Amino acid sequence: MTFLAPIGFYLLAASSILILLSLLRSRVRRKPISALFLWSGLMEEPQPRSVRFQRWLDPLLFLQLAALAALVFAIVQPMWRTEQTVFQGVALVVDASASMQTQTDTGQTRYQRAVDRAREVLDESTSSQTTLIQYTSHPRVLAQPTSQEEDVLRALADSSATWLSDGTMESLVDLLSAVGGMEAYDRILLLTDHMPADLLSGIDVEVMSGGANVAISALTVRENLTTAGATVFLELSNETDDYLDVGVKIRDEYHSITLSLPLGPDAIEQYVVPFQASRGTTFIATIDTDDDFAADNTRYFALARPSSIRVRWIGPDNLFLRAGIESVLPAVYVGPEDEYDLAVLVNSTVNVLPSGNVLLLHSQVTDQIQLGSWQSGGFAETQFADHPFLAGIDAQDVYVEQLPTTDILLDHTPLLTVNGLPFVTDAGTPQRTVLILSTDLSATNFPITVDFPMLLRNVLSGLQRLPSPLIHSWRLIGDLIEVREFGTIASALSPDDRSIILVPGQVAIPTEEPGFYAIATRDGVIPIAVNVDPNESRMLAGEDFHYSDWTPQTETKETLLRLWPYFALLLLVVLIAESFIYVRSELQSGRMI
Repeated sequence: MTFLAPIGFYLLAASSILILLSLLRSRVRRKPISALFLWSGLMEEPQPRSVRFQRWLDPLLFLQLAALAALVFAIVQPMWRTEQTVFQGVALVVDASASMQTQTDTGQTRYQRAVDRAREVLDESTSSQTTLIQYTSHPRVLAQPTSQEEDVLRALADSSATWLSDGTMESLVDLLSAVGGMEAYDRILLLTDHMPADLLSGIDVEVMSGGANVAISALTVRENLTTAGATVFLELSNETDDYLDVGVKIRDEYHSITLSLPLGPDAIEQYVVPFQASRGTTFIATIDTDDDFAADNTRYFALARPSSIRVRWIGPDNLFLRAGIESVLPAVYVGPEDEYDLAVLVNSTVNVLPSGNVLLLHSQVTDQIQLGSWQSGGFAETQFADHPFLAGIDAQDVYVEQLPTTDILLDHTPLLTVNGLPFVTDAGTPQRTVLILSTDLSATNFPITVDFPMLLRNVLSGLQRLPSPLIHSWRLIGDLIEVREFGTIASALSPDDRSIILVPGQVAIPTEEPGFYAIATRDGVIPIAVNVDPNESRMLAGEDFHYSDWTPQTETKETLLRLWPYFALLLLVVLIAESFIYVRSELQSGRMI
């Protein structure tokens, strides 16, 4: 032990002053006593010298001497010589892929455990340079080699696990080459939750395990070519030791189905689920399970086509009808020469009924649909309440002030009538939808009821739209949405409906979270489904372990440990104890009232 300021030991001479003052202090205290008590002492035997000496022992004196000694040792700054392992350079590589968000039995995530272990490594050894790397499919440096230990600890505390996939050794070597190269580090420690398949020699690996998982490991959807609806292909994985009945819910923009699927322990099962009611473009599958990794309990899928509909508008604008359509689906209005999903005729007369899906509002088609004289109206009635277009609609909510007589020479079904006159008519075929509204919406209360958007929803969900390609591929978080895939991108929304800022000349949009990215193009709004990498759901190590094939290039360095903070703490404790004993003795003597 050495002392940085040994001159402070001269202060110990002050202990003699404390002892002298204690001996000179009067110990006689006046107390009211009985006169007989004065004579009782004459009959007593003389007390031994040791008893008389104990009366002079004062605990406050010993505490004062201890406080003085602690103060002196704090002033002289004692240093204890120790030996510590020193590395020339240390690279801490912390896996931050999605699976590191798994909860463990300790209540921490795997990533939090890895951060704690990184702190322990920093405490166990010193290094002339320490680099901190966050290891994912897009690795990055959190602390440069020139960073102080406080900066490294702060970067660790501020970091968190991501939604990204696992990194590769190649990307790690490339990143290390930018901060001195592998040869600049005596130790490269990878903290992860699995053993990398392409591990390079010279890298130390510590695996953080823990947590059970049940996952949707695959999801894809195919439209049925000859029948309505779609078919869902689903893969579930169970990494627990239990037999499970997993509740699964699959939904599109309009309908949903719920089912229970059996799943054995440590099993991967594939299922084919018919979804005949499906009319949508985007699909979400969720499982109801209580596991430790929630990121793979929901999966997203989108058919490779716009979720919006292309509308060819013929006739004057009608705000009621336009708002009703756009409340159901995003609409892109196209020109007379462009392809369309729905033709809308408003207060118009045409010679030929347009091909494909058609919605007519107070419009005529020569020799097929003719409007006659106006008649007084009333409340609507229906004889076809079970028709799909009227699902959820109460005809008695609809009132019509007046409507024309309508002659329809096509095969049709009058869905809603007023005084026996057709108001809403289905004239479609299995190949296309044709809906006829005989009167103008301003002559009814229809637009201000909940039944109007419900009617449009029922009609638009059944439109025969362009089929999507048969081949679909998942996009994983971290993949880029390249502009060249869509020609021109007018705007983009993230899964939480935040607008993504696009700059001129931007060639790609990064993906950072799971869900649907909405890309607005000239062909409509195209949904892009982005998921957490299914490899993050794989079965991982059942217990922690440490793998190492490196030989540490270290040196032992003698360091000095400062002891004065401990003596300063001891001084504080002694002063508190002295104050407590003094107050207690005064209270017992009755001098403090």
